[in-house]
Amino acid sequence: MIFASALRDGETAAAIIGIVTAAASDYYYLRVVVNLYIHTSEQSGSIEISVAEKCVLSTAALIILAGLFPMMLLR
Repeated sequence: MIFASALRDGETAAAIIGIVTAAASDYYYLRVVVNLYIHTSEQSGSIEISVAEKCVLSTAALIILAGLFPMMLLR
């Protein structure tokens, strides 16, 4: 809709640049999805997580939960 609006308003160059950059980003992000779900893993087995990594992951999880449920903190 944004590109159609730009074309209607005569902003052809901006619409073309936007379409090309959107296509390039689609290609980049779809490569990530293909690598995640279609290609098989080269390593097998369990992953060892250090204490520092556990602390970082726990902190990130708490921040995400605080963002999803802010009223729990505000009460």
